[in-house]
Amino acid sequence: MAAHSIGPSALLKLEELASWLKETAEMKEEEKNIFRCVDSDRHMKLRPLLDELKYSQIKGHGYTMYRIAGKAEINITPKYRSFLFPLTVGSRKDAPSNELEILGVRLSPGNFIPITCNLVLDTQLDLSRCVVPP
Repeated sequence: MAAHSIGPSALLKLEELASWLKETAEMKEEEKNIFRCVDSDRHMKLRPLLDELKYSQIKGHGYTMYRIAGKAEINITPKYRSFLFPLTVGSRKDAPSNELEILGVRLSPGNFIPITCNLVLDTQLDLSRCVVPP
């Protein structure tokens, strides 16, 4: 598996979204160490990035924004292709700040990977998960 990069215009939209999510967004604990964005503005805030990436044009697309604070599992979404977009990555002893390693692939904001299996992460991470039909 390899990381994919987004373009400069999409990166600006991602950075704006990341800042809003980190500083302002309302989050609700969904499971231990996993918080889901439930802010009433979430659709409006994510839309510019989805538009830039052309995901909003795909019929049946979906998305969620999460905060992971410790060890947590991200499961695949049956019958959909899923993509993980790191928004902000916290600092850990074994990884440089703003960088994350998943299945041997180094990720930072501006890169994304397909989610092809359940992932167990132990990190501080804000992310957007986008899903599209196969």
